[in-house]
Amino acid sequence: MAARIAKTADATDGKKTGTGEWVGLFIPLPRGLAKQFPPEGRQVADDNTPAHATFFYVGKMDPARSAEFVQIARDTLKEIGPVKATLGDIGYFDNDDYRVAYSKVSFNKDLARFRRVFRDRLTEAKIKFSERSPDKYKAHCTLAYLPAGSGENWSGPKPTGSWDINTIEIWGLPTAHRLKVAATYDPESWYYDLESSAPLQLVIDRWQVQRPGQDKRGSPMPRQKVYDRSMPAFFSARDLWPHREYTWTRASARADAVMLKGKRVMLEGPDKWDVLVESMKQRGWDASDPLHFYIGTDGGSKVGEGNHRLAIAREIGLNKIPVWFHFQGGRVTKSKKPDPPTEVTPRAVKKVIERKQDPRKKRSPEEEKRIDEMVDRLMKLL
Repeated sequence: MAARIAKTADATDGKKTGTGEWVGLFIPLPRGLAKQFPPEGRQVADDNTPAHATFFYVGKMDPARSAEFVQIARDTLKEIGPVKATLGDIGYFDNDDYRVAYSKVSFNKDLARFRRVFRDRLTEAKIKFSERSPDKYKAHCTLAYLPAGSGENWSGPKPTGSWDINTIEIWGLPTAHRLKVAATYDPESWYYDLESSAPLQLVIDRWQVQRPGQDKRGSPMPRQKVYDRSMPAFFSARDLWPHREYTWTRASARADAVMLKGKRVMLEGPDKWDVLVESMKQRGWDASDPLHFYIGTDGGSKVGEGNHRLAIAREIGLNKIPVWFHFQGGRVTKSKKPDPPTEVTPRAVKKVIERKQDPRKKRSPEEEKRIDEMVDRLMKLL
């Protein structure tokens, strides 16, 4: 795809980058990181584009609709807020022409959500696009085009590094555009887009600490909330752990329900723990079911929902945890409110069942009965 887009090195507003045949939104890497992606490996396929990750591929654009398209893109991208991108492992996929080696790219917020918003707005405006999977987003940056069917692997060093994304570029139109993904932080606003590198304590302080001085209207400086569009934000288990409401372990985990294929299934505490461990190892922390973090104006902060999963994330070394903030008046105190059921995968359940049914393990008759009852409940839903 990228090979079909005209050469676009250092695209800026007003520079010609194409004829409208192959249009898309792209995230170019900064120069320092781009040096890890030698152009020789991509020129095999006549790909002269700078090292980049594709945000959304549109395809052919009607010139009469391009201005409207750019405005929709501009309105959508500015809602994203600051984003931090990180280069990950090397992967491969094959097409009819090449075996493509690429570096995986991850983000500190769920960009797939904004791709869906962009898709819906294009659809509403009746602007056609070629993006095949707008609901899914696994970003990558191409390293090299290798011979098709060769099974050959990338022989160079693995690219590493992170960068802050402040703009996303439109390539392929007669006029190039560099669009901002966030507004500048305004200390007088009630709301703000969370900066990609902002620590958790900053979010707490902006709501709890009454800042001195007055705004332009002569009113006291406001306490500030994170925009919903900037959530879920991502933080590490280490940052969140001091704010836990409970300290759960496998031994202390209470009996509770999990969601399996839309059904509530009651499990004993250790069994629930085992299923959650396997599920989170397989798919990480599902961003559609984030940890809920509560902050009070008069003090106090806590993990209100997600305490079990936070303990498991800490145990298995999972440090990319989606967080949804709740900003409340008064003081936040820790209570005995239980977490809601968590969705788990059938694959995780099957793995735990196999482990429980291992005939090599010696168990008491009571334990065997409990396991048999649990397996019966789960097997009915698999």
